[in-house]
Amino acid sequence: MEPILHGSFEHFPPDQLLSFFHTWRRSGALDIACGGERRARVIFEDGAVIFVESSTSGSPEDLLADLFTWPGGTFTFSTPVPLAATTPRVPIDLDAAIKEGRERAEEWHSLFANEEVMLRVNEDQPNISLTSDEFRVLIKVGGGRTIADLRADLKRHPAELYPVIHKLVKAKLLHVEGSKTSEAPVAAREESVAPREERVAPSPASKIGSLTFSNGGVFPLLDDVYVIGRDPRSDVSLDDGSVSSQHAKLVRTEQGFTIEDVSSRNGTFVNSMRVTQPRLLADADVIRIGKVKLTYNVAIPISARDRTIG
Repeated sequence: MEPILHGSFEHFPPDQLLSFFHTWRRSGALDIACGGERRARVIFEDGAVIFVESSTSGSPEDLLADLFTWPGGTFTFSTPVPLAATTPRVPIDLDAAIKEGRERAEEWHSLFANEEVMLRVNEDQPNISLTSDEFRVLIKVGGGRTIADLRADLKRHPAELYPVIHKLVKAKLLHVEGSKTSEAPVAAREESVAPREERVAPSPASKIGSLTFSNGGVFPLLDDVYVIGRDPRSDVSLDDGSVSSQHAKLVRTEQGFTIEDVSSRNGTFVNSMRVTQPRLLADADVIRIGKVKLTYNVAIPISARDRTIG
């Protein structure tokens, strides 16, 4: 294949680029790359889009519309068409894809035009399954982070991070509060001088927890109650002979998650102390269920002086 045109989305946005090859009835492959991991190929034949593939998933029209949300990127147009003559040509509605893409671009621009907007975790957590990557971002946001701070902390390219943030916002797990202001340092100073017994309640984000297994796996705690046990039907199933069928229970409260033993055979321990009544968990607490050790974490790390000893 011979490259005949190369450029960036900064100078040629997707709608102009797609319309150009369509209007001038060009044939060839448009290869697009963004952030090292996001790639797409759009194949034209006499100006018609006949094939689309991408590192993301969806219908051909959806993949084209998704290009409008990519934060930058480079493209190369090459000839001839890299498809065998026997490969079926399936015309794609380019006008509909461009219309949908422009609408998505407007939505994404309102969210990502300013990386200083503040993201916060919603108090009321909807029941939604998350990938480990999405949960990692949610935990990092905690009580409030700007997109810029989050990107620097995670060392992620916008092409990788923006889709995750967008999904969490759409799922109402995160909400946007606007730009950082000078009020934050003032609030921090007021909290630092507050008497210990008058400290404000933990942020809602501290109610979002996770369990980390010894193999590094992370189990997000987004529901209100979890039963831990050897029974495969348990919310957190531990396949170990030292674990009772129903061993312990985690319950979300206003202060965070508590753990209680459910008349287990070998007991439940937190930081080597046996649990005899519901105990409020703090960030980095080590839980032992029989012989199995789990580490509990919250979205906002709580300093040692603020931990509650059960």
